[in-house]
Amino acid sequence: MKNRILIISLLFVVYLQTIQGQTSPSIQLNLQPGQTFSGAIAGSLQLLNMDRIPYGVLCERVVGWALLQQWNSGDTTNFVHIKQAWWDLENSRETPGNRFDPLKNAVTVSLTENKIPLIAINFGFGYVDSLALEDGRILIENNQLIDAGGESPYITKEVHLAALSTEKVIVNTPYQLVCNSSFLLDNLTTTKIRPDSC
Repeated sequence: MKNRILIISLLFVVYLQTIQGQTSPSIQLNLQPGQTFSGAIAGSLQLLNMDRIPYGVLCERVVGWALLQQWNSGDTTNFVHIKQAWWDLENSRETPGNRFDPLKNAVTVSLTENKIPLIAINFGFGYVDSLALEDGRILIENNQLIDAGGESPYITKEVHLAALSTEKVIVNTPYQLVCNSSFLLDNLTTTKIRPDSC
């Protein structure tokens, strides 16, 4: 009986794969030895018109573990998430930033001094509209995305996050909240969160 169920399940999976087929064009990344994902994807994005990318920040440059495209500003976050968001945004720029490691070091030093920095992000970015391939705003040629001109293929998003820079505190230990601009990642002219004013 178990064998019959297994065989029927496998036949069903094979059937689904044959009727679905490939419905849209795709890019195949061929990683060379020693090459990073970011390096491989950069090669596929090099023909995009960088002037059209909102804020010069394109989320497709990284595997965005912080899921900022779905983020609703005002949602609760934590230190692990805000660190990931900071890394994702810095590395989504055409020229990645270099403030992530200094941020981690500054947080570590502050925590050893019983100070808890408030980390804030006020950041705008863009990402490719999922329909841009279907409606021709983006084309694929020779494993590269090409901006077809006309209507923008990008969706613009702004996020505002803030979190304390620790996951835990020690009971009966006094802490001081640290608020300054070195714990702010910001590319917006008007900001909703100012860590230097708390």
